[in-house]
Amino acid sequence: MSSTDRCARTHVQVTARLTPATAVKEHRARVVSVSQRCCVLVLVLFAAVCSPVLSQASGPMMTGHPRDVSVKNRKVWRAAQFAVSEFNEASTHEPFSYQILNVTSAKVQVVAGINYIMEVQLRRVCKKSHWEKCPDPKDLRCSFTVTEIPWQHKRFVYRKSCKPHKHY
Repeated sequence: MSSTDRCARTHVQVTARLTPATAVKEHRARVVSVSQRCCVLVLVLFAAVCSPVLSQASGPMMTGHPRDVSVKNRKVWRAAQFAVSEFNEASTHEPFSYQILNVTSAKVQVVAGINYIMEVQLRRVCKKSHWEKCPDPKDLRCSFTVTEIPWQHKRFVYRKSCKPHKHY
């Protein structure tokens, strides 16, 4: 008798001894085990994606709590550039656009994705095709929240608010 035949016969004997209730319990235990492994895998992947940004945050990590992060962080700058690009696209009819002068503060918040919460100073600049209609330069101070969901390759501006920046 081959080893395959012995395994099959043993499986049939063991299965035959199981009551329906025991078989259901064993099936549920296998399903829970698989779902636990999937949850652990998702958490590991999430940690791998988030770790470059979160490693620059200070203090103990708490999910859902905004954490200070360096304004020089390249992911913060990428999020700020994305926010300003979306801000400029919303006003394509204007003879000017805005450029980043400075990111003055940045926080990272882990939610169902990553929120980049930033204070950004912008300067109004003229578009080349509208030099004659362009008003004087003007600075804005904006608050942007950019939400990034890396595993879905999604990014969007969740919140924005701008007001004139006064130089004193």
